[in-house]
This record gives sequence, structure tokens and C-alpha cells, in this order.
Amino acid sequence: MDDDSKDQDLQAWFDEVTEPAQEAVFTQSVMQEVDRARRWKIARRVALALALALLSVPAQDIGLLIAEAFVAQLIDVPNQAVAVVLAPINSVGGVLSMVLLLIRAIHRRLFN
Repeated sequence: MDDDSKDQDLQAWFDEVTEPAQEAVFTQSVMQEVDRARRWKIARRVALALALALLSVPAQDIGLLIAEAFVAQLIDVPNQAVAVVLAPINSVGGVLSMVLLLIRAIHRRLFN
């Protein structure tokens, strides 16, 4: 096959003209599908925004409760100077962080 026959074959494909009415119906159906997809996308975004707005206050409350739990003192220390020195380890968060560091150190010793 030479280049001229390839061009003629391609030209034959593009020369096949369908009826204008069929083209309009096809174009209209494609546009309807695109519009429907766009409406669903907008509806999903509105629903997500509404859900986030409704859940933001309870999520913030839960976060504040967790933060309060981490800074809770384990032992009441009457002396202010001693309380300042013991502050990093005299809380739930401090103990939790030390336990996690200990677990990490044990893991590194065993598996490295």
C-alpha cells in the first residue's frame, strides 16, 4: 500500500456522512448525560459539605475531651517547683509518650 491509498481510505471514513438528525440526537443525549453527571457531582459536594458542617462541632468536642485527658495530672504535687519539674511526666500524655517510646525501643532492639 502506498501513502495515497492510506489517505484515500481515511478520506472514505470521514466522507461517510450520517444524517444530521442522528447527529443532533446523539449530541443531545451526550449533553444530557454530561448535565446529569454535573448535577450529581454538585449534589454530592453539597451533601458532603452539610455532613462536615454537622459533624464539625461534635468532632471538636471529642478533640477537646482527648486533649483534656492527656494533660490531666496523675499526682497532685503541693510544691510548685516540684510540680514544674515533674510536669512532663506527671500527665497521662507524658506517660503515654514514654510508654510508646519504650515500645519503640524494644521493637528496635528485637527486630534490628
